Amino acid sequence: MSFQNELVEELWDMTRGSCMICGKKLFWKNRGKKGARGAWKVGPICSPSCKGYVLSNCEIDCLECYEKTRVKS
Repeated sequence: MSFQNELVEELWDMTRGSCMICGKKLFWKNRGKKGARGAWKVGPICSPSCKGYVLSNCEIDCLECYEKTRVKS
C-alpha cells in the first residue's frame, strides 16, 4: 500500500507519533522496520474502495497492533 507523504506526515502530527490503538510511542525513522523499537505502519481503517486513502480513513499503528488488527488474506 502506498500512502502520500503529505497524508502520512499529517497523521504523524495528529497522533504526536503514537500508535492510534495502544498509544505506544513510535519513531519516524522506523516506519515498516519490523523488529525495530517504535516501528509502525499506516493502514486504512476500512476498505480503501469505500473511502479511499484520506485522513479520516487512515491510522498509524505500531507493528504489533497493525498485525493484530489487519485482515490476513
